Amino acid sequence: MSREFSLVVFGATGYTGKLVCEYLARLGLGKVGPWAIAGRNKEKLNQLKQELGVNLSVLVADITSPSSLDKLCASTSVLVSCAGPFTYFGMPVVEACVRSRTHYVDSTGEYNFVRQVIEKFHEEAKKQGVALVSCCAFDSVPGDLGNYFVRQGLGSEVAEVKAYYQMARGGMSGGTAHSVMAVHESCGLEDKDPYSLLPKDAPRPPTAPARRGVWYDFSERRLTGPFFMSATNERIVRRTNALLGYGGTYVEAIEGTLGAVVGATITKYMMTAVLAVPFLRRYVAENWLPPAGTGPTQSQREMSWYKCIFVATDKSGKVLRRVFLSDTRDGYTASGLYISECALSALQMAKEGTLGFGVLTPMAAFGDVLLRRVQNAGVVVEAVEEATTGAATPTQ
Repeated sequence: MSREFSLVVFGATGYTGKLVCEYLARLGLGKVGPWAIAGRNKEKLNQLKQELGVNLSVLVADITSPSSLDKLCASTSVLVSCAGPFTYFGMPVVEACVRSRTHYVDSTGEYNFVRQVIEKFHEEAKKQGVALVSCCAFDSVPGDLGNYFVRQGLGSEVAEVKAYYQMARGGMSGGTAHSVMAVHESCGLEDKDPYSLLPKDAPRPPTAPARRGVWYDFSERRLTGPFFMSATNERIVRRTNALLGYGGTYVEAIEGTLGAVVGATITKYMMTAVLAVPFLRRYVAENWLPPAGTGPTQSQREMSWYKCIFVATDKSGKVLRRVFLSDTRDGYTASGLYISECALSALQMAKEGTLGFGVLTPMAAFGDVLLRRVQNAGVVVEAVEEATTGAATPTQ
């Protein structure tokens, strides 16, 4: 079916949406094809168009108007949704994509929303020939990609993949803060299941691996603590493993100096305790959260970076492979890259006839295509020497 646009960015004037648009604008029409920006405020969209300096179409659509969403989705091959919190605003967009048979990628990190999309639309999307791919930003592409890469060629030997993140944080956007609040407001008992995103017929380990507090990983010589994004990332990667037929478990941790790890751990548990109490949660929402659409400044982002080590082991604990993933970009700028490259992967694979359908994860959907695109964009993803422990460095 011929569509007017290759892709449309919905929620383009939000903090993450702008980063996606900036990345696509830098790539140019030759690599992206005809694309457009969309949202509910035409004035803000026109302002963004001027800032980007690209001759783009501006499309107005609102989640309260199904007909406007249908028209929007019918105009494009791939819809990129950056309009959150998805718990509150995401489902009408997904519904319109399924009705219009339009492939969909989004920036959400709200695993409760992803579970609802799976339950409502996985089978219907397969019937309609539509790929619905969530968590295409910093949560959860690095973890999903690293787990995918470290497992290549190892088959059933892998019993566990452990991911260790190092980050120089540059602050939190208003959208992220409001999404965190939405998850805590809306999660039900089923969402507390660490395997909540697995297909119904997928085998489940008897217990989920759990790492709480500060601990020293003697096998890797790393001081680690709980990673604040692991609740989403681990669920997404476990769904990838189930969809691709991988065995074993996947766990994440943050590593660093004693002060950094202890500080991150205390902050995580304090915020978890506060957000668990309804009246405290609402007080935080009303008085402390940064406004939607705001986030770290460019200078703050330029001071941030991230890197990850993925370690695959067998049942005896023997290391089978280590993979190094790093980027000089911060998590938000990287999100613009990851979301864009997921959308372009969907476009490429749809044209080639190799795109799968249903509610998929980034690596279950795009696999080697996304891996190559991300590497070509400057993200380092490569194996490291197996004898390396501690702060591993990539092989040359």
